[in-house]
Amino acid sequence: MIDMHVERILAMSPEELRAEVVAQGDDPDRLADVARQAFERAKAQVAAMGKG
Repeated sequence: MIDMHVERILAMSPEELRAEVVAQGDDPDRLADVARQAFERAKAQVAAMGKG
């Protein structure tokens, strides 16, 4: 089920994705910022695991 949603999102153009986020009542720039922050935290965690 999740794979199906991910597949659909990955097939979207940037414009389609932005329109869907806006249609759901969210701010695309805020969502992108949240995703960037989560990615940076994940990278830091992986790096910390490699140093142990």
